[in-house]
Amino acid sequence: MIFFIIITGTALSREPSRSACDRLLSRARAASCPVILDVDYRPQAWASLDEARQVLSAMAGKVDMPVANDEEFDIISGGRGRDLAGELAVNGALTLYKMGEGGCDILTGDAATHIGIFRVEALKPFGSGDAFLGTITAALATGAGIEDAVTRGAAGAAIAVSRRGCATAMPNGAEIDEFMSSRMIGGK
Repeated sequence: MIFFIIITGTALSREPSRSACDRLLSRARAASCPVILDVDYRPQAWASLDEARQVLSAMAGKVDMPVANDEEFDIISGGRGRDLAGELAVNGALTLYKMGEGGCDILTGDAATHIGIFRVEALKPFGSGDAFLGTITAALATGAGIEDAVTRGAAGAAIAVSRRGCATAMPNGAEIDEFMSSRMIGGK
């Protein structure tokens, strides 16, 4: 089993959690534990956009796997999101560039692999990001490769938005397996 530390943008928005995340990152590095940053930008959590940009872009440059959607990458880069995602990947970070209905690009070094979405009737616009990243990390922790993990993440996200609620909408592994056995990426 592989372990990860996940830091969220919200945890970086205020003290004392911001300093605690910096200490956690240092300790994770010392223990060779991979660190994931889920940018998860929420404007109401920050004192200003400039503060968010500065803190989030700095942390994105320190972690093993930054994860953000195209808008979040644009926000933390000052409008050059795809460029920043590519730079992070070239500098050694496995970067997940989410594009909503456009799927997700996995950026490594100078390569990009695209993973599409599973089309469903969405009942709500929230919960997909948490299901996506939670499913990815669960898959990676059991030894899955990144492409398989992101594909499972796409399935988890599709299931979550097709159900009412948030925490109660999160699928378990068996539900994801069943969903994936009956559907293909891009179709219903």
